[in-house]
Amino acid sequence: MACSRFGLFASCFTLSAVVLASAGCGGARENDAAVGEVSIALGVVPTGIACVRITAAGSINITKTVSTAAGSTVTLQMTGLPLGPVVFSAQAFSQACSSVTSSSVPLWLSDSVTVTLLPGSKPAITLVMKTAPTAAITVDFNPDAGPDVCTPGTTVCVGTSVQTCSPSGAWVISACPFSCVAGACIGICVPGATQCSGNTPQVCTTSGAWQNAGSACSGCYTCSAATGTCVANTGASCDDGNACTSGETCHAGVCTGGTTVTCPAPATCRGAGTCNPSTGACTYPWLPDNSSCSDGDVCTLNDYCLSGTCRAGAPLMCAATPCHVAGTCSAGSCSQGAPVADGTTDLTCPASTPRCYSGSCVACVGDNGCPSNTPSCNLSTHKCACRIPSTGNLVQNPGFDTNLAGWTTSSSSWTSADADGCSGSGSVSGSNTDGDPKQCVQLPGGSGTYYFGAKFSFTNNYNGSFCTVSFYSDTSCATPVTSDFVHMGPDGSYGQGAQGGAWQTFFITELAPTGSRSALIVCALDSTTTKLDEFYLNRSSNSF
Repeated sequence: MACSRFGLFASCFTLSAVVLASAGCGGARENDAAVGEVSIALGVVPTGIACVRITAAGSINITKTVSTAAGSTVTLQMTGLPLGPVVFSAQAFSQACSSVTSSSVPLWLSDSVTVTLLPGSKPAITLVMKTAPTAAITVDFNPDAGPDVCTPGTTVCVGTSVQTCSPSGAWVISACPFSCVAGACIGICVPGATQCSGNTPQVCTTSGAWQNAGSACSGCYTCSAATGTCVANTGASCDDGNACTSGETCHAGVCTGGTTVTCPAPATCRGAGTCNPSTGACTYPWLPDNSSCSDGDVCTLNDYCLSGTCRAGAPLMCAATPCHVAGTCSAGSCSQGAPVADGTTDLTCPASTPRCYSGSCVACVGDNGCPSNTPSCNLSTHKCACRIPSTGNLVQNPGFDTNLAGWTTSSSSWTSADADGCSGSGSVSGSNTDGDPKQCVQLPGGSGTYYFGAKFSFTNNYNGSFCTVSFYSDTSCATPVTSDFVHMGPDGSYGQGAQGGAWQTFFITELAPTGSRSALIVCALDSTTTKLDEFYLNRSSNSF
């Protein structure tokens, strides 16, 4: 019990187990105990607020400004408390805790009280203001279950016994056969018993633990489970230390017998050998250099010995196949070599397909490999074909291949005469009718400069044949944005003159105005002897 000597409010406190009775300054201190609850009574407190500090284990503190009004309750959590005996004490100040400094003098001081904390405790601090001006501070270590002495299921050691908390919260003590550590009985054997751990003898110590009784048994000795000692292992396999023997056995603790390793000559370039007792490896003398041998590769010829090793002779050569490089030998057979570069001329290919593509003989790879009458290379078949229009040519069926598809005609007709002399194509022949033939061409590129051209053939001395192109703002050549009266062709009034039937290319450039979406090509061929072929309207280049 301690009495305050400070301030205007004289006070006495008592720390006691379970419940603190009223006491004066001269009251007796209650006994310390192993309990779940400690109460600290403050005899006199100021009206309003107080700063209360609870200290446990000398260094763990909880400080709280509390109201001293009747019925006030504050619950705090105190963590980090050790198990076993813990010393609690209390202080109180007449101002808020924020105003308390290291030099502040407490108005109330308490005696200390010791509480034994058991496993499973739930430490919390509860401040309950009962009746002004009297306050009680309760330290409760099991607020859910009241003042139980333990948490059911908790185990602790008491000497060599284990103490278990029953479902009713009472401790039950059971004796351990050997020892108790951390709430559990230890020991797995009877002191003095023997056993083998692998090939190592063991004896049980007085604490009930197995301990090695000497070194592990080795060689021709083994551990006996019956005696826990090393005994001779007659008949067991062993190693006599000579790597050139095998199959040794133990007899009266000694390793004897076994079969000696022999070193027959290997297949090539070595003679019979000798065994090294340290390593068990055989060493073999070399056969004379240039002795005949086989390196195991059937793709080499005339193999020979050199410095004890079989060296490969000359390689088996494999001939090249058309459009492939020379092959290689594998397992005695020649494989086909890699394809040569596309476009390579291979004299081993047939005369009609003299070039290579993806390892095959083909007629062409590009247009430069085709004759003038079939000047284009069909890249899907790699065969020479009639002239193929470029991707930039917007005209449908511009070469009049086999028919007049894509063109609107009235009296003009298809003819087999082709500008390149290709038997798979033809041209259109006129009959002096304006707008015959004609075609509406879509312009995906819109406005800009276009090349407009074709090849004409005529025999009369004066020829007025021509073609024009006009541009439209729709896709069906219905709404014009310009009309072109510039003639493209051999129109005699423009001084082109007669050509005697030879094919000649004519072209002009045209500017499609902004908003152009289609173009109407209109031609007029002045006689049936006039022919038209290889037409183009091309924005990319001045070509068919």
